[in-house]
Amino acid sequence: MPRELRITLLAAAAALAFADSSIVVLGLPEILERFDAQIGDVAWVVTAYNLAVAGLALALADVVRRIGPTRLCAAGLATFLVGSVGCAVAGSLGMLIGLRVVQGAGAAFVLAAALPALAAATGSYARGITTWALASTVGVAVGPAAGGILTELFDWRAIFAAQAPVALLALLALRNLPPLPPTPPAISPTRALDRVRANIGLALVSAGLVGVLFLAVVLLVDVWRRSPLVAAVVVSALPLAALAAPRLLRGLRDTTAAAAGALLLAAGLAALALVPGTSLGWVVPALVLCGLGFGSAVSVLTGRALLHPRDLAVAGAGSIAARHIGLVVGLLVVTPMLADDVTRGQERATLLGVSLVLDSPLPVTTKVPLSLDLHRTLRDAPAGRIPDFSGPFATRERKDGASAALTELQHTFTAATTAPIARSFRRSFIVAALLALAAVLPLLRRRPA
Repeated sequence: MPRELRITLLAAAAALAFADSSIVVLGLPEILERFDAQIGDVAWVVTAYNLAVAGLALALADVVRRIGPTRLCAAGLATFLVGSVGCAVAGSLGMLIGLRVVQGAGAAFVLAAALPALAAATGSYARGITTWALASTVGVAVGPAAGGILTELFDWRAIFAAQAPVALLALLALRNLPPLPPTPPAISPTRALDRVRANIGLALVSAGLVGVLFLAVVLLVDVWRRSPLVAAVVVSALPLAALAAPRLLRGLRDTTAAAAGALLLAAGLAALALVPGTSLGWVVPALVLCGLGFGSAVSVLTGRALLHPRDLAVAGAGSIAARHIGLVVGLLVVTPMLADDVTRGQERATLLGVSLVLDSPLPVTTKVPLSLDLHRTLRDAPAGRIPDFSGPFATRERKDGASAALTELQHTFTAATTAPIARSFRRSFIVAALLALAAVLPLLRRRPA
């Protein structure tokens, strides 16, 4: 196999394993409907994967040394392939979550072995690390957009079905993999404390990123009722900005660039918390800020975590674990908070909406049953689940006939009730921003006297 093709396929496998941390997010609304679940339950489709990767990554460093990156990566790709096919045909939410754990286990194998495998494929520790770090940034940032496009064109199951061929092709790239370079670069290793600080920073940035990868997507699709394709186009601002970030901040010192990245990510999340109405013109610049911050902070922190390690497998495992622990912590902190706030937002939205209906010029024989139907829709919605209020209006149109007044009322009702539900996301966005802001702390060092 040509060398560059081998490197591309191995990097694609690593990027896919990183992307799976968030690739299913734009499919969550469909999964909510398909399995009649709640936000908190469906969030485990994302959390279970990241928990499996984080839990296994550290334990695999010694395994890489014992059996070699080729065999471990092959085992990981095979496991990931089985998990992906299983997720594509899962018949229940519990089965889907269980198979996401299988996928996560395979991804942990792949990510732990891909770093030394890329070093072997490129013939250089430095280029292997650079390629792996770039794959991680691209994978995490592109994940939601890729999942949204597949969901729009097909359905949420296509997200998992499309991953199987990538894993299969990457298996072929492992054949006749060259041996590792004889020695790492002969430069003094980074102190252990510096590596710990970098990984803490990666964990906090990843925790804050949950605000973009999870909260922003749910807001766009489940509250503003944008299609997965539109949401994917909007969210694509994140990877584009992330890829541009290292070039834009090239003149800054590493510590300054990483701190600036954390601040930009926090600023973008704060902007999402204050979004007025349903303005995409506000959301896109906020996502650009998040992408610039994420791309800058992660590129610097990954470089520090992997800079001239004595043991590439141990350093890579630490970086993998830090990222996914951060994502898990972010999800576990934000998800229950969001579900509780959305439930309260639903109640405020329904009271406001019912008052609008009762004050409307519609006949009493139309607006009273409509008010009862809207209240029933909220009552029957699972806790923390955002109801679709369009059903009661469609029912009235069928029974009483369509009218300009009813159509105008539906538009007014939708606009008025969306606002309090959207405001329910503010506290979660602010918490995510604070987690990203905390990533500055590990970068602060006391200067020697």
